[in-house]
Amino acid sequence: NVAKWCGQILIVIMLAFLTIQFGVQTLTVRGESLEEAYSDGDVVLVNKLIYKISEPKRYDMAAFRTGSEDDHYSIKRVMGVPGDSIIIEDGILKINGETVDAFPAFSDINYAGLASEEIVLGEDEYFVMGDNCNNSEDSRVASVGNIDRDNMIGKVQLKLR
Repeated sequence: NVAKWCGQILIVIMLAFLTIQFGVQTLTVRGESLEEAYSDGDVVLVNKLIYKISEPKRYDMAAFRTGSEDDHYSIKRVMGVPGDSIIIEDGILKINGETVDAFPAFSDINYAGLASEEIVLGEDEYFVMGDNCNNSEDSRVASVGNIDRDNMIGKVQLKLR
């Protein structure tokens, strides 16, 4: 019975490891760039499995790695997907020539940054922005830029607290 009990404990530990490694993860929101959706200190559940079986979609709230640091994750909204053209003109975000008005905060963008000139996304690139775009370090800033597919960790599914 002891061997059976040890085997069951080992299976539970393995399942927990696999779930954390490949399935879900919690992240804490830092800063105000995601308000109104999420606030500083909110804990969110990230579905890591979804981006292993499907591509990130426009308007997904996505967690991603910035640069080569494995331990630093950011969360922003996917605005541009591979093949899109992105530009911010006169404070208005345009994707493929169409004005984006899905989020009220995107109607008066004070800083266009890299998107002041047209950006055409490559086959594995995504353009991300914070919902509170006038207080967000995102793809408009050279230190973030376009996000490579390999750096996309998962989709934010829900707020835990």
